[in-house]
Amino acid sequence: MAHTITIPTDLYRKADALSARDRRSITDVVTELMELGWHAKENGIDLEWLRMEQEADEDIAAGRVSPAYTDGAGLQGALDALKGN
Repeated sequence: MAHTITIPTDLYRKADALSARDRRSITDVVTELMELGWHAKENGIDLEWLRMEQEADEDIAAGRVSPAYTDGAGLQGALDALKGN
């Protein structure tokens, strides 16, 4: 049985971009993203931390960093500090 869900516009746009990039149906992309999210939730995976790590990688690639974050060790230290380790 098919179900209809409502997702925010920004998430739809991201899913649409992924479907175009991967040449897959948007339904397949959204289903996969929902399954990944459910798996992460059930296993206690911190998606906020993963998002912060991705943003840090994007900042490094774009050169928006201080010298302390230009290598992997500096980035890991900053992420550990944010996590409270």
